[in-house]
Amino acid sequence: MMRLVLLLLVAIPLSSSAQVLVDGTVSDARSGTPLGAATVQISGTYTGTVANPEGRFSVELQSFPATLVVRFVGFATREVRLEEAPSEPLRIALEPAPFQLQEVVVSSEDPAVAIMREVIRRKQERRARLDRFRAEAYNRFTVENDTGIVSMAEGLSEFLWDRELGSREVVKASRRTANLEFEEFFPAAMFVANLYDDNIDVAGHNLMGVTHPDALDRYDFRLESTTQQEGRDVFTISVRTWRRVASGFEGSITVADRDFAMLSVDLQPNDAFIFPPPIQFFDVTYSQQYLPFEDDQWLPADFRAAMDLKIGVRNLLDFPVFRIRQFARLSDYEVNVALPDSVFASDEVVTVDSAAVRSGDALNDPAVVVPLTAREAVALASIDSTQSIEEAFQPRGMLGRAAQINAGDENRAERRFGSLQFLPDIAYNRVVGASPALRISVGGAARAWGRVEHSFGLDQTLWSGGARLARRDWEVRVSMEERVRTTSGSWTRSSIENSLGFMLGARDYFDYYRSDRVQASLTVEPGRLLPDLTLGLRREDVSSVPKTTEYRLLDKDEEVADNPRVPTERVGSVFMQAVVGVPPDPAGFVTGSNSVQAEFEAAGDGLLGGETAFVRAGARATGRLPTFHRRRLLPQVLDIRLHVGWSREALPQYRLWSVDGAGFGSRPGSLRSLQGRPLEGDRSALVTWEHHFRTVPFERLGWRWAVDEGLGIIAFGGHGRTWLRPENQPRNTQPRLADRWQPNLVDAWVHELGLSISGLFGMLRVDLVRRLDDPAWSWGIGAARIF
Repeated sequence: MMRLVLLLLVAIPLSSSAQVLVDGTVSDARSGTPLGAATVQISGTYTGTVANPEGRFSVELQSFPATLVVRFVGFATREVRLEEAPSEPLRIALEPAPFQLQEVVVSSEDPAVAIMREVIRRKQERRARLDRFRAEAYNRFTVENDTGIVSMAEGLSEFLWDRELGSREVVKASRRTANLEFEEFFPAAMFVANLYDDNIDVAGHNLMGVTHPDALDRYDFRLESTTQQEGRDVFTISVRTWRRVASGFEGSITVADRDFAMLSVDLQPNDAFIFPPPIQFFDVTYSQQYLPFEDDQWLPADFRAAMDLKIGVRNLLDFPVFRIRQFARLSDYEVNVALPDSVFASDEVVTVDSAAVRSGDALNDPAVVVPLTAREAVALASIDSTQSIEEAFQPRGMLGRAAQINAGDENRAERRFGSLQFLPDIAYNRVVGASPALRISVGGAARAWGRVEHSFGLDQTLWSGGARLARRDWEVRVSMEERVRTTSGSWTRSSIENSLGFMLGARDYFDYYRSDRVQASLTVEPGRLLPDLTLGLRREDVSSVPKTTEYRLLDKDEEVADNPRVPTERVGSVFMQAVVGVPPDPAGFVTGSNSVQAEFEAAGDGLLGGETAFVRAGARATGRLPTFHRRRLLPQVLDIRLHVGWSREALPQYRLWSVDGAGFGSRPGSLRSLQGRPLEGDRSALVTWEHHFRTVPFERLGWRWAVDEGLGIIAFGGHGRTWLRPENQPRNTQPRLADRWQPNLVDAWVHELGLSISGLFGMLRVDLVRRLDDPAWSWGIGAARIF
């Protein structure tokens, strides 16, 4: 119906107050090439639009006569006067702007430097006068694979900005292809960058803008050409960083003489725009144009982005290239006007005009949207909900095929079992032998779980189980178990890693004992700034378990040590734990979180029937300090780990503290020069540090192949020891210390320094380490540092 009305309006004479939609195309007068992103502005107003990639535009005129001002950088501006509504689409051809011959001046400084110095100064003056503004924002995203468009989304919003109060966005309309599943609104302005800003965030990299106050120190500006547009010179300037390892942009910008304002930018991140595996490449290009508004404020008229993302791990996993295209328009600016207080009354940055969104009419109005290209129009009309994004980007390779199979199995499992979950497990060591296990859990906030394993070495069925009740800021847990535990806990070693190492011929890293345990605990989570606190009671019956097997796939002709005896006794204790932050990944793939974990346990003779008394407490802390290249997604960093353990007087061997050694594989938080078992004691201290230089050393050498492979250099060190009081030594006659137990103890500090190459095959690191207190070289292999 609306189209019929518009046709009738175009076909008859119009009064001065009529609204008419004028369509047209903008092209190069010489070649006929469409000039996508040409700006079309109604003379005497701040209303206008931007041509789509095919050069097509639509603009609504309120009255006649009217004049359209058509601009495109590098072409002469053209004014098109319309006395009345045109009967057919306009065809506007722009002539290439003439080049100006520059006077040759011998100088050590490129002319572009003086131009950009003035651009930066003028920008600071203009920004000081800019207190607030509002604008209409239209944004369109398309996602493509190797064969074509697979999804598309559009949004229309009112964008408001205040120097003191920040930005707000009111969504007016949203439209998407049927295969996209997200909320009923799509913010338009949130995803538009202003490349005139001092700092621009690009996929986690914080890049210095080309008009930053310090831009002349980071960027090499060079004048490439000068043209004429609207009676003034327009300078085309190339830009790149002075140092190739410095994060920043490269590309070109155009600057208007006299105003010394940027007219347009075409930029992309430089070679320091680096991502960790499994991202193989992420190519980004940005384009933006600027127009003058009230009070000589130059603000963005559009924003165009092309992003190509490739994810894969060699031949194991290979996704098709994700191609994302963005086309945004900002128009109808009102500068330094009063903004509604109601919009800033809430802390919500994005709100929805529900009535406007429900009507769904705005994006059907050709005067509101930037015209769709032919491919986009077909995609919007034809893509349905059955054409999922997952199917469009099916992974290839061994892991890709496995992921597809697992996804199908998981979907079937969810339909069949609901919240019931199964998790298989297996362990292998000198005590339990082969010990397959199955963990089953069911429920949500109220959850129960059970774990059953059969030890073929002990020929026993071991089990554990419990239940929890969780609410928003607290949780209650109860559990029972009859299982085999390690005598000294490890903060870096897992059971599966030890099992694999022992099977392949390494020494069994742990000693073991039988634990029949009942415990209950309450956890309180008061908030982000306060620690999560756990308080609980535990009763545990402790007994010895023997060595049952010496079999290993790779037998090194070394005798497998017996498992030390422990006293048979009951322990009744109260325990507490406190956690701040997120603990790091023990394997070492992901490190760098700032966290503190503390634990305390006090056992009493007679407490819950206990037969022994001791007090022990320990803590571990991790911290990260960015050092160099901080604007990168992954800057160079110094990671520090601190582990301490303490006890008062007598301490049973199944509660000793330990300092981890290399074991089967090298990882952060351990002394890599120590092979075999961990150091043990009733007190312990360990400080380890790593400085990750990332790929920067190879970038400086110009070894791009190493950078593309994600290879990085890490310098590391460790300093640790344990102590054991005389009353806890094996030679003491206390019954709790078995004669066959021989603690691994070095009665001095252990110091080491090392160097690593990380990122081999995308997954591994190789360490070369030098022990300083007892000089010796060693090496190890571990998990690559990714973050």
